[in-house]
Amino acid sequence: SVDNFCLYMIGKAEGFDYAAASKKLAGEIETYISEANVPEGEPAYVSYFNANGVQVATPEGVTIKIARYANGCVTVTKFIAK
Repeated sequence: SVDNFCLYMIGKAEGFDYAAASKKLAGEIETYISEANVPEGEPAYVSYFNANGVQVATPEGVTIKIARYANGCVTVTKFIAK
């Protein structure tokens, strides 16, 4: 969620109707995910990162696990290793 977001335009083109262009463009852009891949089987590659974002060989403390699957799916899990 983003609150209080502002966008400023520099170098506005005189005579161009930005509001109309925005409405037309909004109707042409797909704003949904039409299909989502689901992880299948075991991950092809797994990597672990600590809370500072440094890749580590084995999980320890707060750890982020990134699993990459052969079909292109990626899962990210945060956990505390004991």
